[in-house]
Amino acid sequence: MPAQLLPLRNASRKLVCIKLLHTAVWALFAGCIVAIPIVAARLQFRWAALLTALVLLECGVLAFNRGTCPLTNVAVRYTDERSD
Repeated sequence: MPAQLLPLRNASRKLVCIKLLHTAVWALFAGCIVAIPIVAARLQFRWAALLTALVLLECGVLAFNRGTCPLTNVAVRYTDERSD
């Protein structure tokens, strides 16, 4: 493999890892949002409060970052693509 392609391949791998991490975090919070009414209906209010706190923490992070995911700022380093 030519030496000039190694940085591109490394950047591509890092970008894939960032996307996988983003998807995992998104799935976690989507699961929390779905689980809140379920655990509340089962009268497990401590779990509902914990899940609510996690979602509110996520909202705070997004608000602090002006409505964008903090991983976006990391991903920008590894690509010239700027579309969603």
